[in-house]
Amino acid sequence: RALQIHRKIGGADSHEATQDLYHLAASLEESGDLDGAASEYERVLALRARQVGADRDQTADAQVRLAILYLQGGRTSQARELLMQAIPVLERQAGGQYALAVEALARAEEEAGRPEEAKRWREKSPLATTQS
Repeated sequence: RALQIHRKIGGADSHEATQDLYHLAASLEESGDLDGAASEYERVLALRARQVGADRDQTADAQVRLAILYLQGGRTSQARELLMQAIPVLERQAGGQYALAVEALARAEEEAGRPEEAKRWREKSPLATTQS
C-alpha cells in the first residue's frame, strides 16, 4: 500500500517508491518467495540506475541480496557481475555486508570453476582475519 501511495504522490521513480519496493523485495525474500524477491530486487536496481543521487550503499545492499538469490538459482555469472559492482562500495565500511559480499563472490568463483580466485577472495574476507 505504501508503494502505491508513494508512486502516486512522488512518481514511480521516486526515492520513496524505490525504498518501498526494496522493502517489498526483502519481505518476499524472508517469506520464501525467492523468485518474487529476485524480480523486485531487479526492479529496484533498474530504478536506482535511473535516479540521480541514489544512495550507493543501499544500491550495493540490493545488489548483494540479488546476487545471493542468483547464486541459489545457479545464475553464477549474473551474481558475480553484481558482486563486482557492490564490493568496492561496501569495502569502505568493511562491515558485515562487505564480508557477506566477499564470501558470496568466493562462492561464485568456486561454482564457476575458478578455485584460485575463490581462495583469493576468501583471503580478502574480514571473516578470514577473525578466524585466524
